Amino acid sequence: MSLANTAIADSKIHAQGYSQQDAEDPPPDGGYGWVCAICSMFLLFSTWGANSSYGVVLEYYIKSHYYANEATQYDYALIVSMVGFLGQFLAPVALICTEMFGIRKTIFFGVLVQTLGYILASFCNHIWQLYICQGLLLGIAFAFIFIPPTMTLSSWFLHKRGMATGISSAGAGLGGIVFSLSIDSIIKASGDHKWALRYLGLSTCVISVICALLIRFRKPKDIPKFTFNELNQKTIKMFNWKKINLPTVYIALWFSTIIIGYTLLLFTLSSYATSIGLTSSQGSILTAILNASQTVGRPCMGLLADFLGRINTCLLLTISNSLMIFAFWTNASNFTSLIIFSLIIGLTIGIGSALSPALCTDNVEADLQNSSYSFINILVGINSLFPAVVALKLKDPDLSNPFFNTQIFCGCTFAVGAIFLIIFREWKLRKIITIRYDSLLNNNCNKNEKNNSSKKILLVTDQEELGKCERILKQNLVCYIVRIFHPLKT
Repeated sequence: MSLANTAIADSKIHAQGYSQQDAEDPPPDGGYGWVCAICSMFLLFSTWGANSSYGVVLEYYIKSHYYANEATQYDYALIVSMVGFLGQFLAPVALICTEMFGIRKTIFFGVLVQTLGYILASFCNHIWQLYICQGLLLGIAFAFIFIPPTMTLSSWFLHKRGMATGISSAGAGLGGIVFSLSIDSIIKASGDHKWALRYLGLSTCVISVICALLIRFRKPKDIPKFTFNELNQKTIKMFNWKKINLPTVYIALWFSTIIIGYTLLLFTLSSYATSIGLTSSQGSILTAILNASQTVGRPCMGLLADFLGRINTCLLLTISNSLMIFAFWTNASNFTSLIIFSLIIGLTIGIGSALSPALCTDNVEADLQNSSYSFINILVGINSLFPAVVALKLKDPDLSNPFFNTQIFCGCTFAVGAIFLIIFREWKLRKIITIRYDSLLNNNCNKNEKNNSSKKILLVTDQEELGKCERILKQNLVCYIVRIFHPLKT
């Protein structure tokens, strides 16, 4: 490709609202990147997917009264919340370690901690020990295993970035199916949970180590010699949130809000089923269907986002989730209707996990991406800490539908998340149109200079487009609403 053609291609990429880094050095959109996407998927398979089997182990704890004298339902809820909280909240620590020691060593550390967590949990006899092993250790491990691989994908993909992150995030649903079924079989065969947890530790260790050996950034990163001064500089840069831009704030507010609804749905779907007279086995089937649907839905959401625009897709599906919960879940009163609900909502409920990395990379310059992604994950981690407990608090046994309050709150989180995306879309569309407007003016100025004309002569088509841009960019309420609904790929 000639320099002129390269410059034209770069300007088109920048005009679409991507970061300057993407415009100057466009990723190849494939190649070895697909190997990295698959590896990232299996790393999520071994972390969040394996963690989805907690419900199976929890059922054994409750039925066998294993911690009966010490544990309450709030203890079990807090343990699973700790994993979600630490797995996201420690993102900056994991990314600093990636910059200081490299991606493989960072993941290996996480794998070691995760393996210890599962195996030590199999020897726990007191609830405080379970807090440490299955809550604290697994939460720390997850951050070091799944956060760094997510950031590799942005270096490999641009126009197919949504598809890549969708494939990556599908590992959580796939792992939920595989590990839940295998853990259930091991518990039934062995008579307790101990070998089931050891199986989790050993199997996830093998899978994660293989993936860590294969995954890499497109351009090798220089690993500095470890010094405390270097560590201090990396830490200051990571937490330099004065440079956080508006898109990062919008993405963080959106994702941290809908993660509450996502967690509430996953935590209460099975319990809701039993509350309306279904069996616990039917409740488990619904959870499995939801996970299976997520496995299919997340790559599909990524593909749709690459076609329609990532903000557009996130907005449409966030609104869709809210409507499905308000209109469908609150009225689903039998097994058949809940199967249909689980199949449909499972396709789109993971929109935050599937597309937030791509949204961040699209709208943040390369040198600020780690800091911005850390900021997003910290807010998401904080909001992951309490949904399971909130679900228990909102449950009202006096209502004909004890989970009605939980369902309404769940739907509201997606509705509020949609509002943040609407504001974000207006900002992004204004940016794209401004770039287009400036480009038209510059092009015509250059033409006039070549013609040695002191008077700007605009083509009729350029005049029309400039006028259209000027009208859309006016700062008033009507134009603001027009920008929100303007049919443009964002």
